[in-house]
Amino acid sequence: MKKSHNAVNRCSPATAGLLIDVYLRSQKLHVVIDKYLSKTSLTENEKYWADRQQTELLLNQITAREALQKIQTTKWGALPEHLKQVFKLAAVGNDEHAIAVSCNLSSKVAASALNASRGEADYIGRKIRRVLNPQGGSNLAAAVLENAKQRNGCNPRLHFHGVFRVSEKDFTQVKSKLEKSFAADYKEVAGNRSVVIKRIYDAGRWAGYCSKSLRKRDSGIGKAVYSTIPASRAGEQLFKQATQWARQLPSIEECRAKLNELTKPDIKCNPCPELNMLINKHREQKEIIKRARRKRNRSYLSQLALNPELFKRQLAEIFQTIRNRISA
Repeated sequence: MKKSHNAVNRCSPATAGLLIDVYLRSQKLHVVIDKYLSKTSLTENEKYWADRQQTELLLNQITAREALQKIQTTKWGALPEHLKQVFKLAAVGNDEHAIAVSCNLSSKVAASALNASRGEADYIGRKIRRVLNPQGGSNLAAAVLENAKQRNGCNPRLHFHGVFRVSEKDFTQVKSKLEKSFAADYKEVAGNRSVVIKRIYDAGRWAGYCSKSLRKRDSGIGKAVYSTIPASRAGEQLFKQATQWARQLPSIEECRAKLNELTKPDIKCNPCPELNMLINKHREQKEIIKRARRKRNRSYLSQLALNPELFKRQLAEIFQTIRNRISA
């Protein structure tokens, strides 16, 4: 499946993350559905739950097929770096001992990272390795540096999101080490904590969130991704498994036909052309409204880019007019 590099780049990290999550979820659903199918007869309640699981499986298959079309490649070497990082993060996140980490940087650490000779990601990565394994051995870890340009205040804009494999007994210790190593003099303002650690429930979704800024050309970071060798290998393996699974799925049309058959209400009634016409008219009206809303939003963005101050004044006048009408 040969596609241009630009075409592949149109796939967002969120889409790649969605493919990962439906793949992982579908593996579990097959086990549940097979349990129901192994029975010779089902109770009414069991049939209801079996149909629900089958419906979710078909919806996941449709989502996976659509995501694969956007990725447009099944070769790891042809995948852009920002999508490779999504699979590396998700592969670590799928581990039973994985934790999601968001870590702000102190002024000193941020300055050292930005001035590091080998790049920001290498500097942060070496510090992560020392936190996770003081002996210098490799571990399952991946992270993405982000420069929050919209952030104003006394703290640096540089921070990272990532995934580490940490055993339960080391949870508190790792958090303490991260705070000491990365955010010793970070000032926690308005609930913005220096280090946040959580368990992961949707590995692909978190990986997509971590990688959301990687396609921005003006990030101000030379190299923003870091992963250990085991994490990179696990990411490549996950990519191959997910894309191979998605490729062998039925077509989107077949899945939708099965889904319609499964969810079609068993109601006997005479055809009603007037109702069909009304439904189609309503659908067309909704599409017209959507197009008008998109056009209006583009107009607002254009006005904002041309003259921000004028746009703000006009917006304030509109809100004032609305407020006056409400209070009248």
